[in-house]
Amino acid sequence: MPGLAELRSIAAKLHIPPERLGILPDHSADAIPKPGQVSAAGAPHESQEYWKLVRRELNANRARLGDLASELYPQAHCIPGTTVLTQPGWLPSEPVELSDIELYWLAEALPKPAITGGIEQTESVRPLAADGDRFRLYSRALRDLARPKLLDNRVSYRLAEVDWTGDKGRLGFSYTTYFDVLDVCEAAAHEFADAWLRASRKRPSLAHLPLRRHIEDPFDLLARPMLPSINTLTIRRDPIDGHRMYLHRRDAKATAVAGGMFHVIPAGVFQPAALAPAHQANDFSLWRNIQREYSEEFLGNPEHDGNSLDPIDYEHDEPFRSFAAARAAGDFRVFTCAVVLEPLTLWVELLTVALR
Repeated sequence: MPGLAELRSIAAKLHIPPERLGILPDHSADAIPKPGQVSAAGAPHESQEYWKLVRRELNANRARLGDLASELYPQAHCIPGTTVLTQPGWLPSEPVELSDIELYWLAEALPKPAITGGIEQTESVRPLAADGDRFRLYSRALRDLARPKLLDNRVSYRLAEVDWTGDKGRLGFSYTTYFDVLDVCEAAAHEFADAWLRASRKRPSLAHLPLRRHIEDPFDLLARPMLPSINTLTIRRDPIDGHRMYLHRRDAKATAVAGGMFHVIPAGVFQPAALAPAHQANDFSLWRNIQREYSEEFLGNPEHDGNSLDPIDYEHDEPFRSFAAARAAGDFRVFTCAVVLEPLTLWVELLTVALR
């Protein structure tokens, strides 16, 4: 059997209360809390339970909270009739065919973002771990306290430049990771939900939102890591029975972002199918990202979760070959309408429409 010291070390590293391993908290002189730590034995448990409560409220009220969050920003930044945020440089003059958007890689490394998940403005949404220290990142708390089914920190494409000229578009990218973005965006949403609860379910002011206030310009692509979610509204044209569109409800127990919401289908963040360099070059395409999401969300095929060593053969493998054939024949057209921010999380989104 391990000794007391080893058991306490195990509990601390696993971020679990020592009582779960059958030992009492260490109240010896050597265990005096560091500055900023909480010495009360029940404080970590209470902190975690409250964090989980806020997380549940967030997932149960995302649409309502998003509407309230949009009120914090000038209405000139809202697309008329919606609550999503944008700016003139992010809106093309008209929908742009996906084939008319050029993606390019930024050769020089981008400066390190000033706003990350570890800055002091995120402390209020990072609960106490068993040792009295705060979880270092929001994603670590999510992993340990309310882990959804899908939670993988995969390499992703970081949006850094947007340019619409006439009926063409150019988007510049570098690298980021999924957690780098989640640690800021979900933290901002959690902070808003917490302040909303404390304000008796009324819209809080920016004075009570230190992280959101710290994001002075939410459209600054370099101040924080920005990973676009490609959200595609799928419209099936039918002149007899009428046109149809598709939505699905995102399961909060399965997804880390936008849980509990009705959402367009397909939707997914812009990232390669796997870590290998061959995948990263092969998958650097908006169309191929959309194809993978169609394969997963419409056809129920297994998710391309990064475990495959071989890059996808989009020209010959099904269903990608059929997707490409339909698009080449003009039976399947995809347009990009805007780059926007979802107001609650400030997650950047590329809004697209597919017509079948």
